[in-house]
Amino acid sequence: MIKYKAFLDPLKEERWINSVLEQGYRMKNKTWTGAYIFEETDKEYIARIDYQDKFTLKDYEEYKMIYKDFGWQLVSGNKNFNGLHVWQKEKSSDENLNELNSDIASSISYFKRIFYYLLSITFIYALFIFIIYNPENKVFLTPGLWDMEGSLFWKALLFELPFVILRMVPVIILIFMIYTTIVTYNKYKFLEKQ
Repeated sequence: MIKYKAFLDPLKEERWINSVLEQGYRMKNKTWTGAYIFEETDKEYIARIDYQDKFTLKDYEEYKMIYKDFGWQLVSGNKNFNGLHVWQKEKSSDENLNELNSDIASSISYFKRIFYYLLSITFIYALFIFIIYNPENKVFLTPGLWDMEGSLFWKALLFELPFVILRMVPVIILIFMIYTTIVTYNKYKFLEKQ
């Protein structure tokens, strides 16, 4: 089974993957286009997403071996692309064995890495938005729209409204990205205080 999905938040991506795995599937691959490839299985699997960057080749091989020694299989990710790695293994009855980061220090480090990952993506996207958006542009572009009266006004307004909404989508995405980054930061700070 192939499912296409796009995520900005790695934590939501992990929850979604696990919801599919709970339906009797195991993940075979994730492509850069957002295609998630699953196959049916009679075993229970669990997936975790880890974010790591700035590896040398030797360190990356060591990173993979550590998780393989604990029974995790790397489904997606490499040292060069974006640092997100999807790990999968058969579900264990011991909940600590189902976590990549089972102690507080590891969890703090994980959320810190995820926070900086989201912060960098949000910053780049915000720069992109500020470059392409001209603040002098009006939301409604129909000339004389506000001077029209009666049904002509309503027809023109309703005609242009979908285009206004489409022009606002990048800003809405930016707001969502900022929100996700703040939530991740709060999780990181909450764990740090414990």
